[in-house]
Amino acid sequence: MPKGIYERKPPQSIETRKRALSMRLKGMTFAAIAKEMGVSKQWVQEMLVPPAALRKATYDNARGRCQECGIHLGRNGHYHSEPTGPIDDFTKPLVLLCLYHHRLAHKGGGD
Repeated sequence: MPKGIYERKPPQSIETRKRALSMRLKGMTFAAIAKEMGVSKQWVQEMLVPPAALRKATYDNARGRCQECGIHLGRNGHYHSEPTGPIDDFTKPLVLLCLYHHRLAHKGGGD
């Protein structure tokens, strides 16, 4: 397909998002994940990063603090889905966590 032509996004499934998230948690960049999956970097970012309005609401609700330890994060927090079931499309509540508690959440089996 020639450059500059809009490419349709591949269908997003829970399994596709799980695969991309797994790669991200292993330390791969959005660009590396995109190359591995044969999609654009922008598509990977849109699939893995919660929408801006949802991030803002979560941040405001937490008053900019880690919801585990209370440390003030500024804009450097990590948004994490509550572990209430299978990974999905940001329909579950998000919590704002510091890096330490975000890593613990993933090690403990969270999404």
